[in-house]
Amino acid sequence: MSWTSKAKTGLQIAGMTLVLFLVVDLIASTLMPQALINVFGEGSLIRISSRVYHHDLQPNVDAEVRWGELKHRLCTDANGFKNPCDLSAEKRNNKQFDVAFIGDSFTEGMGYPYEQTFVGLYAASHPDLRVANLAVSSYSPSIYLKKMEYLLKHGYSFKTLVLLPDISDIQDEAIYYQIQNGMVADRQYGGLLVNATRRFQECCGAYFS
Repeated sequence: MSWTSKAKTGLQIAGMTLVLFLVVDLIASTLMPQALINVFGEGSLIRISSRVYHHDLQPNVDAEVRWGELKHRLCTDANGFKNPCDLSAEKRNNKQFDVAFIGDSFTEGMGYPYEQTFVGLYAASHPDLRVANLAVSSYSPSIYLKKMEYLLKHGYSFKTLVLLPDISDIQDEAIYYQIQNGMVADRQYGGLLVNATRRFQECCGAYFS
């Protein structure tokens, strides 16, 4: 085989490899995220770790998710706040709000689309107000404090903050979380780590990098 023939064959192989890679990449980028959510629950790609306040929702999410037997479309804005899926681009990047709600899974509205949660119902009945849902499942008082400090420090403003603690907050705060070096960390007892991260993964299918 001549040098030119070898070069042509090599280019053909390289071209076919590139095409195959692009096809696989396209399939993975479009189908795999939803597949992972279907298998592992909405936490597989949507619930992320936070260095400051332990965990949060991924920004700019739009996916069909399951919570137990319930299935719904979950959308977040650029801030990682649960929102209606048809939110305008202007509102999606907003950092100034009139009313903000913070709590745990009940306030987040796990299992239901934004419009059917009480935060969504409140927002629909007050269209003149900019409403934020800061809640995420398994939040506790330590996380409320550190998340609000973080948001205020990074340019967010809220005229009114509505805190909605849950009865499980007592257990979470006493057993699982603690503020350490200005950040929310897993609580330790007698040198044995009570792993809140693992607990959250087991509960909600969360993936932490």
